[in-house]
Amino acid sequence: METAKMFFRLPRVSPGYFKYLKTQAVQSVEVRGDATVSPRWAVLLGAVGLGLSGYSSRQLTIHHKPCPRTLR
Repeated sequence: METAKMFFRLPRVSPGYFKYLKTQAVQSVEVRGDATVSPRWAVLLGAVGLGLSGYSSRQLTIHHKPCPRTLR
């Protein structure tokens, strides 16, 4: 049986190329002093979203009378 033919050949990746990628990744990542601000905003916005969702659900249940068929 013949093996499947590829449309293009992948270049061989050398260990030196991996080292180059690692150094580029380290140089591109800079830690700033406000790096902890984003998780705090995410938690705050998540809590506000949950609170508003609960509030709107409560408002809907207060002002809405259920269908008599569902109470049987």
